[in-house]
Amino acid sequence: MTRFVLIGGAGYIGSKLSKNLVHHGEVIIVDHRPYDDLNVEQFKFDELLRNDQLQRYLFTSETTVINLKWYTNPDDYLNSNKNLNSLQNFIIISLLIYKINIKKYIGIGSCAEYSVEGTDRSGLSTQLKSETLYGSAKIIAYRLSKQIYEERSEKFCWLRLFHVYEYGLRNSKLHGVIERSVEKNNPIEIKRPEDILDFIHVRDAIALISSHIRGASFGAHNVCTGIGQNVLTVATTYAKSLGFSGEIVCLEQPSKPIIIVGDL
Repeated sequence: MTRFVLIGGAGYIGSKLSKNLVHHGEVIIVDHRPYDDLNVEQFKFDELLRNDQLQRYLFTSETTVINLKWYTNPDDYLNSNKNLNSLQNFIIISLLIYKINIKKYIGIGSCAEYSVEGTDRSGLSTQLKSETLYGSAKIIAYRLSKQIYEERSEKFCWLRLFHVYEYGLRNSKLHGVIERSVEKNNPIEIKRPEDILDFIHVRDAIALISSHIRGASFGAHNVCTGIGQNVLTVATTYAKSLGFSGEIVCLEQPSKPIIIVGDL
């Protein structure tokens, strides 16, 4: 039976992915905090780093490791210095498990790695260049991990998530901003309304991630729909579906919209 070790498995994506993978093998979660909604074996992240016996127990030839652990607070993750801590931990894990002949190693990246200059799609051949600390740190994590696994390329897979959304979160991302504004009957404020983005529901993102993990995928892949949607159109449509009839305010109108649409 395949063993799936999810580092960062108690986080937003990790917890949902754990619920998916538990139907396909043994799931073990490693994180700073417990995940109480799933009855699986769990260990603290700090314990993993210092306990050689635990490392030998977790990482075997039947183990697929999914490294999701990263700072992703929606309010400030794009340029938080905590990205540097996340990068350090990511590389430590990459080097740690390289010494062991595991079945497969999965890193979770982001569309924030892609350059938005001179292109209308973010394909795997698109230049990696980011204006945010988050995106830059992810690029470094990808390139270093790819280099580490150069001689074992069939064991390494990097999955770049695009704009994952879910209804009801009420966070600082687009759908959450709309929900909070509708709830308080305030005007909806939209940044960069003319941008074209690739939005993917978390349910579909998890299904794609799971498929790559369990399949023969290696190298870099986009987790996206391949369909670009105008931010203002998405906001207006969703607000109307919630019964909102108030004002939608466009805060920024750049001369050149950003287009981030993935190639499948």
